[in-house]
Amino acid sequence: MDPTDSYTNHGSIVKFTNQGREKINLLIISRQAQDSKFFNPFLILNYVRMKQSIFKLFFVAIAIMFCQNMKGETQDKKIDKNSQYYFDGSISREVLENYLERAVTAGYFLIPGTPEGYEFPYREDDIRMLRNIGAKFIGRSIYRWSEESKLGDPAFLDYSKKLVDRMHGYDPEMIFQGCLFEHVSADANNLKIPAWVFKAFNLPVENRNFRVDDMIKRADSNGEILMQSRGGGSPIVNNLETKLWFYFLARTYIDIGCEALHLGQVGIIGRDDTDKTHYAEILKKIRDYAKKNARRHYVLLDAHTPMRGFIKNGISLLDFNSFPLRIKEVVGKPMEGILEVGHSDGLYLKSLGATSPSGWKAESMPYLVEFDNFGVRRDPPLGTANVKDHFCWGYDDISWFAVQTEEYRNKWLRYAHDWIKKTDPNGHLQICVIRMISGPTAAKTLRSYFANTNSPACPVGFSQEETIKAIWNPKPKTTPDKLSAGTAKTNITPPNPRYAVHDSLYARSLILEAGDVRIAFVALDLGGYTNPALAERLKKQFNLEEVYFCPQHTHSSQTGEREWLEEKLTSVVNEAAKNMFTARIAGGHRTFPQLSFNRLIVREDGHARESWFADEHYRYINRERLPHGPVDPSVGVVRIENLKGSPKVLIMNYACHPDVAWNNFEISADYVGYATKYTEEAFDNKINCLFIQGGGGNQAPLFKDGGRTGPDDPRPSDYDLINRMGKLLSIETVKLAKELFPNPYDVPDIKVKTDSLHFTGRYDSSLDYNVHFSVISINNRYVIATFPGEPFIKFQIDWKKEMQPYATPFFFGYTWNGGKWPVYVPDIRSAALGGYGADWGPNLIELGAGERIMAKQLENYYWMNGLMRSQPGPNEHRLDGGIVIP
Repeated sequence: MDPTDSYTNHGSIVKFTNQGREKINLLIISRQAQDSKFFNPFLILNYVRMKQSIFKLFFVAIAIMFCQNMKGETQDKKIDKNSQYYFDGSISREVLENYLERAVTAGYFLIPGTPEGYEFPYREDDIRMLRNIGAKFIGRSIYRWSEESKLGDPAFLDYSKKLVDRMHGYDPEMIFQGCLFEHVSADANNLKIPAWVFKAFNLPVENRNFRVDDMIKRADSNGEILMQSRGGGSPIVNNLETKLWFYFLARTYIDIGCEALHLGQVGIIGRDDTDKTHYAEILKKIRDYAKKNARRHYVLLDAHTPMRGFIKNGISLLDFNSFPLRIKEVVGKPMEGILEVGHSDGLYLKSLGATSPSGWKAESMPYLVEFDNFGVRRDPPLGTANVKDHFCWGYDDISWFAVQTEEYRNKWLRYAHDWIKKTDPNGHLQICVIRMISGPTAAKTLRSYFANTNSPACPVGFSQEETIKAIWNPKPKTTPDKLSAGTAKTNITPPNPRYAVHDSLYARSLILEAGDVRIAFVALDLGGYTNPALAERLKKQFNLEEVYFCPQHTHSSQTGEREWLEEKLTSVVNEAAKNMFTARIAGGHRTFPQLSFNRLIVREDGHARESWFADEHYRYINRERLPHGPVDPSVGVVRIENLKGSPKVLIMNYACHPDVAWNNFEISADYVGYATKYTEEAFDNKINCLFIQGGGGNQAPLFKDGGRTGPDDPRPSDYDLINRMGKLLSIETVKLAKELFPNPYDVPDIKVKTDSLHFTGRYDSSLDYNVHFSVISINNRYVIATFPGEPFIKFQIDWKKEMQPYATPFFFGYTWNGGKWPVYVPDIRSAALGGYGADWGPNLIELGAGERIMAKQLENYYWMNGLMRSQPGPNEHRLDGGIVIP
């Protein structure tokens, strides 16, 4: 370049030498650095290379200015104490689960270089991606699986801390997680133990390195060294050296800004610590340090818990549990996978209850499920199903996910997220955004999966970023402008029944929809019915939030062949879905002379016996028709009509065993069949009447046929009794239905809260009951509690009494939407008095299960309708000692 070239500035012509030109260029660059908040010093690299000797010091200065600008950019955000993510010193369940709902796996995010030989050259785009999706819990962001000695390099930790600080500048609520894993390599022998580690244990300070052999030794000197084949081994928590190691890791990670620690496979590390004494000791020391030194004076601890929890003396040592997704292969559909309760050792519906480290109690501790990585299977080969192992078509979770098409990955993420929320509200999906993968195609993407949108900034991205963002930020639900309903009816009498058919069996369906919520009820003239696979198919096919199977419990039914019945039930839901109409709803109750009695009759010894047990004071099956109680002598009716006011559907909700004709050895829907038939005829057969049983577990009909000895018994069953009871119930139902009118001011709305509780057996602790139930609010005026199995009447009576100040209540017993059917569920008083279903009978559930279920129903109702506060309410005191209500 000609040294006499001119530089023009506001019209003045000035000539510069090379030296002068460089000074001006420096001034220009410096001015850019000062003026631009986002100035990038790398734009001048070419120029620096040309003038390296002159620019070396200036470039350092510019870099410092850049960092200061970045510091100014990132430090202007403060932690909001009113945020749903705020905690300090402890953490509420609500805040914890807010974090778990936005948890990701971002392996090695805080690590510089090439850990384990993996490359992460697109870190700036990783940062952008995490900010874009709004991740709050950054899992596995720093850990060592070999190369432990690098933790002694100040530059290594300085990189990590600066990146944490930078991310907290963008979002101070982010939690970063470090890991204390179940493996330590021989390289830890090269890492010096800081003096502060010894001091924390009140030990003399030694000038030495960690000793891996002292970490991995077993309590039994002849015990096998765990994970030794990988070099090094598994640290055993009983060993003092392991405690020193874990404390060093925990404090190191806390000091760089981590607020969560994953403890790996505690079952391996604690193999010799059966009562968790040693684990409790080291975790207390870690928590004590965090209490004084962590950013928010608390550290979240979790671990893989195939044992369903990590509990000592009723207190969980962990804030939440974690486990792999355990994806099940769909045999016959190559490379497809689903989630399923009970598959392998999955954690769904199995997370144990405990008191959390922060003091709140949980029926089931919250947990994360993650895309695990552990390699690929050699035999059988990739692409082959083997539902008995932990692989999915031969791949680990994340490698299986990575080989799918982009469309399938996005669809599957939504499916997994929604399935977990509906199946077990205690569970949360930890979405993978950065993690190593294995298999023949892994090398194409640096042997890692990146959720980043594929672009020049990250050419190895798998493009799940926007899907994750959409899952976490669903479009606001629109206020529904209408309530829609659909109904259908089909005959489900088996084609080739075992006994003669006296009257047909039916299935009747009802779909209700308001806004984004759509649910279905299927009332069945069967003794009982559960079908998880069919329920899942119906939910997917018809976009249902829940489907409820409501068998009325006739003792004279027969279930047809599985496939045949599934087709019938699918068709009856399909017909309802095809014939939806804009609807209005009304509901109420009508009390009348009781048709039922409590069949567990208290005798002279203070205990109850069944009505079919006669003695000198009580005749067989209560032939005098004495109105023994407690009973609920009312029928509940829900009327659903079209906009012309014509009824289209009635729900008849009544509590009584349908066994007027027990041991009749014929097919019959019992009194329910007659009641629904007469009710439909009263409306010219232009409606469907769904009978849904109430709390009929201990309720028997006052009309009772004595039964036959067998199908060849010449004595006919007394169907006049069935007819009479059915007609009487129908008369009351029709009277009430014709008196019900929708409220013209109702705003269409459906809210559903499904929950589950875990129980054992009353006498057999090996029994495992995962009981699902829902509370449903319609138009904020009608509220339904669903309860599977055979609940006793007290639960229905108490529910109605509790709800009546707020809404018109209904109790749907014998109603199943998932989990295990619990058979009889007695209230505690009935269980004490005794009798069939109360203190003896098939596989009785544990004592108090019904009370716990109903307490949860009440709690969920109050949460669902905004009455329950998550924080203390107002308590402003007047000078005179009264309370001011704002």
